[in-house]
Order: sequence, then C-alpha cells, then structure tokens
Amino acid sequence: KSHSEPLINEPKPELTSNRKKAIIFINLFAILQFLYMVIVKFSLAALDQGIDLALARTVSGFLVSVFFVQFLGLSLKIPPGEKKTMFIRAAVGTVGFVSYVYCIKYLPLGLLMIIYNTAPFWSSLLGFLFLGETLQKYEVIAMLLGFSGIVIVALSKPEV
Repeated sequence: KSHSEPLINEPKPELTSNRKKAIIFINLFAILQFLYMVIVKFSLAALDQGIDLALARTVSGFLVSVFFVQFLGLSLKIPPGEKKTMFIRAAVGTVGFVSYVYCIKYLPLGLLMIIYNTAPFWSSLLGFLFLGETLQKYEVIAMLLGFSGIVIVALSKPEV
C-alpha cells in the first residue's frame, strides 16, 4: 500500500451512524438495568421473599410480549419439535431469574454486577465444553486473567 492510502478502510456512513446509535442504546440498557436493580432492591426490602416479585415481573413481561405479538401480527404457535426445547429454556430462565432476584436482595449491587458480568467467561467455557466451539490459547489466558480479577474483587468486598 502507498502512504496515501489508509491502512483501515473507513466504514460506510450508515454503519457508523448505526454503530453510534447502538453504543447509545447499549449504554441506555446498562443504565436502565441498574435502575431496575435499584427498584427491585427497594421493593424487596418490604417483602419476605423475592419469588412474588419475580412472578409479578414474569407475568407483566408475558403480557407486554403478548401485546406486541398481537400488535405486530405474529404467531405464538410453537412447532411440535420445539416444545421440549422451549420448556427447558423456560425452566432454566425461570430458575436463573429467581436466583437473580434473590441475589439482588442479599448482595450489594456493586458485587452483584461484578459477578453478573462473568457471563462472557461462562458462555465461552460452556460453548467450548458443550457446543464444540474453539478457544485460542490467548483467549484462554485472557479468560483466566479476567476471571481471576473478578474473584479477587468479589472476595475483597466487605460484608454488608
């Protein structure tokens, strides 16, 4: 390449615009997720257990989803071969969400977010173990270093 040509091709303007919007939206999501956890934390202070809050959130989420499915004219029909998969997915999601609500009640939000954001580590590890995805040597080193840092931060937090 000559010195006048860029080393990296400039992205198309529409991709740059969409990327900027996506960055704004993911930050908005992160802020709203944190606000959601704060609201849940305060709501759980008045409740003995979090299962009722988890149930209310699940039912309201279902009703909003049904509204949008109706509004967009989509179908809720599950193909016969997918019913078992959908049941397993729903069961795992429910256990995960109830566990999440329980943790919001009993852990400081900062520590909860540190642990919650280990998801990429677990996704990579489980993808390798169960889906046959490949991991490069440097990815494994980065995963171990990142996870070690999370463990150090999580264990150094004082009890609240």
